[in-house]
Parts: sequence; C-alpha cells; structure tokens
Amino acid sequence: MKYDKLRKLTRNRLLLEMHQKNLNTSLDEIGEIFNISRQRVQMILKKEKERLLKEARNG
Repeated sequence: MKYDKLRKLTRNRLLLEMHQKNLNTSLDEIGEIFNISRQRVQMILKKEKERLLKEARNG
C-alpha cells in the first residue's frame, strides 16, 4: 500500500512538472503518456496545485 502511494505521488509530481514545462501539450496527450484519462489528469493537476499553495502558505 505504501509503495503505491509513493508511486502515485511521484507520478503526480511528474505530471504537474510536465504540464508546466510543456504548455502546448494537451491533457489528452499527457494522459496517454501516464495511461490515465484526460479528466484524471485535470483532477491531479488541480489537486497538486492546491497542495503547492497549501505548502507555500504553511511555509
């Protein structure tokens, strides 16, 4: 269980990084790379951005 969580955290961070560095890449294309749907990519991006904002506020 812990391994899967760690793997997902890594995937989510890579996904956000890829989205930020490749703004011309569509959510569909990112989803294909990570083998997830466009909607899931969108959800992960939202969650990761919220996490980063929370971390920034808390220092």
